[in-house]
Amino acid sequence: MIENHQLDESINPKKNAESIVAMIEGGILLMISQQNIQVLQDTFEVIKQQYHLD
Repeated sequence: MIENHQLDESINPKKNAESIVAMIEGGILLMISQQNIQVLQDTFEVIKQQYHLD
């Protein structure tokens, strides 16, 4: 994404990748505990918006 100028070069890609994985894993745990798939869908929506992946 940095090479394609989708992310600022000052952003640490490893830390951001770890954060994305943590958000997805957290979304999965919440989805399971709440028995509501919308929680995971909302997590993906936030990731898409935050990283301009629309």
